[in-house]
Amino acid sequence: SIDRAFFLRVGGFDQRYKHWGWEDVDFGLTFQLAGGRIIYDMQAFAEHHHHPMTRAELWQREYKMGINSVLMWDKWKDWPELVEFMRFWKPGEALPAVSMLRRAAGRGLTALLDTIAPNSAANWHAYERMIFSYRLEGVAEGIRRLDQSRSGHGAP
Repeated sequence: SIDRAFFLRVGGFDQRYKHWGWEDVDFGLTFQLAGGRIIYDMQAFAEHHHHPMTRAELWQREYKMGINSVLMWDKWKDWPELVEFMRFWKPGEALPAVSMLRRAAGRGLTALLDTIAPNSAANWHAYERMIFSYRLEGVAEGIRRLDQSRSGHGAP
């Protein structure tokens, strides 16, 4: 919960985030720097409902999260002590490219493991690798868009 007047005074959620992911962390940093205090109340209760997600929807969400993450880290680059511990790629290093064949194999493996061993460690590991690969692909796209917008050849 937050006071509406304070929420509006600090600018609310940054509308440049066009996809899911990092907009809440961004607002939390803005809120704290504006003097807001976060208080944990063990009595508070919230429900957050999501519709069941297909694998394809999950991969797409993670890809978009990667795009948003670039905006987040670029926006907060002057305050690395606030955000660097959350970064999941090394700036300046080439991001690993995933071949179409490897991606297809990963999609097939997660589909197979969902059927034969849905709660197995192998399935959790396969999902983790797929999520990370899609997220990094989104980071690469986010960096491309940021570079493009800075060079004056399009918007992020």
